[in-house]
Amino acid sequence: MKIIMLLIPLVLLACAHETPPPPKEYHWTSLSEKGFTAHTVKVLKETKAFQSDKGFENLEIHKTPIADKSAADFKKIVLMGDTGCRLKESKYGDSYQNCKDGTEWAYAAVMEKIAAEKPDLIVHVGDYHYRESCSEGKVCRHYTDTIGYGWRSWEEDFFIPSQAGFAAAPWTFLRGNHEDCNRAWEGYKLLTEQTWKDACAPYEKTEYIQIGDLLLVNYDTASINDRAETPDNEERWAQQFKDIEKVVDERKPKQTWLVTHKPVTGLVEDGKGGLVTTNINLQKAFAKSGLKSKVEFMIAGHVHNTQLLQAEGFPRQLVVGNSGTALDNGEELMNRDKILKNKIAGLTIKDFFSDTKSGHSFGYATMTKRPDGKGWDLSFKDLDGKTTFTSAKTATRPLKINKKRKKN
Repeated sequence: MKIIMLLIPLVLLACAHETPPPPKEYHWTSLSEKGFTAHTVKVLKETKAFQSDKGFENLEIHKTPIADKSAADFKKIVLMGDTGCRLKESKYGDSYQNCKDGTEWAYAAVMEKIAAEKPDLIVHVGDYHYRESCSEGKVCRHYTDTIGYGWRSWEEDFFIPSQAGFAAAPWTFLRGNHEDCNRAWEGYKLLTEQTWKDACAPYEKTEYIQIGDLLLVNYDTASINDRAETPDNEERWAQQFKDIEKVVDERKPKQTWLVTHKPVTGLVEDGKGGLVTTNINLQKAFAKSGLKSKVEFMIAGHVHNTQLLQAEGFPRQLVVGNSGTALDNGEELMNRDKILKNKIAGLTIKDFFSDTKSGHSFGYATMTKRPDGKGWDLSFKDLDGKTTFTSAKTATRPLKINKKRKKN
């Protein structure tokens, strides 16, 4: 007994001097206008607070430029967007996903399939963070271990489930409206390569990323209103498109993709059994430029489904907002013939496709360079990584659509 009593202090002393576990680290590579950058975020101190808008002060952040890497030979680009687990309460009602159910919130599964594609680049078109509000006594308390705009929510919503993708390829990040100055901007600052003058920049400058003969134009539309803007703001957005046109004219790329968060010509349900366009402000501003014949694809998210839309007077619009967050009702989007026979908010839709058939139609899109190097093939992929739709197009040939559907 005396021996045991003597050993207890020694055991306690040994425990007191145990080496603490190493901090969690997240590593990824980004591709921006500045080139490639290697990122490391170390978590120095963790918090267990359920609701918090803080925690970024407990991170150690390192960014290292990579000078010996090139994007010239990229052949496969994955497109994704709107990935976070939706937990939101508002005057319009509550919307909850079960973040602990991989069927209901499938971002981690989508990410595994994206990594299996072995892409050269992953483009995220924005809206990474959705865990905004969950009051005490609500069912959502069983769906998540964290809420708010702080680091812990960002970690659960984006950094942890993105690990497979971080290891697979470099990323290009767009800013979504969920990352504007009223919401989760602080976490987005970990991803952007731009330096903001103030704590939060209302607009990021347009970035131009050269990938061989392809020019990615990354244009921040997070803060544009979905409803009518004031005349001053209208002119600002119109001037932005004119500035983009000038750069495209100077660089003369073989292909140009305009990458935004909010679609220029996407479709959404109006709540009355019909459809409307997503953003009249972007349409009006784009129409004042000469970009129609100089942009092959407009790529966006924001709308929580998939769309490939050809509207008269505009380039083809690709929407890929189905990579994790709760999906929009897509019933009206399934009636392709109705869409093609009617003008929608003044737009004549020349062609349209969506593969969003249910609330579990999660997935992503790939752009694969054609063997002859003269264009890129688009494919929508589902949660199994199977192709549901492919569109082959070169700069000189008319649009050809092939649909590959799984048998029921």
